[in-house]
Amino acid sequence: MAEAWGAWEPDLLARGYRFAFFDRLNRFYVANEEPGLAQRFPAEPAPWDRVQHLWDCGRAPERPDHPDHALAKVLQAGLFATLPTLDLALLERLAAAGLAATNAGSFTPAVARSLLGKAEMPRPSAGFPDLARLLAADELRAALGRIACTYDGGHIME
Repeated sequence: MAEAWGAWEPDLLARGYRFAFFDRLNRFYVANEEPGLAQRFPAEPAPWDRVQHLWDCGRAPERPDHPDHALAKVLQAGLFATLPTLDLALLERLAAAGLAATNAGSFTPAVARSLLGKAEMPRPSAGFPDLARLLAADELRAALGRIACTYDGGHIME
């Protein structure tokens, strides 16, 4: 890989940072007011082919061999258990991040219909012009309750 930092490093250094470590791919810098952080970097980079990379681990809740599987499962269950009580602003941020992470694209009426699922109660109402209105709708709140009930102790699956 060709060196590219020559063009931008002087600007970074002039703004109060100093070079700390190069791992043969990335360059790391620390703020001048925190010079002790540089000592936390290793003296030499680890051999790339002998390091376990997080990409190889996969998604923590889905992979029992992931080093953080147990924590991810607990956090996932806790999040799902609290879905019906989450603040609408937080729920909107979670839904927007989820749409982005799953490549679902922008919010559209078709996306709204898919998010409401296939439950018969409450019956779907008119379309939703934006994500915030969908998240405040009774249909979606009922869906959150259906998801949460298998995590909050309201319905024991195992």
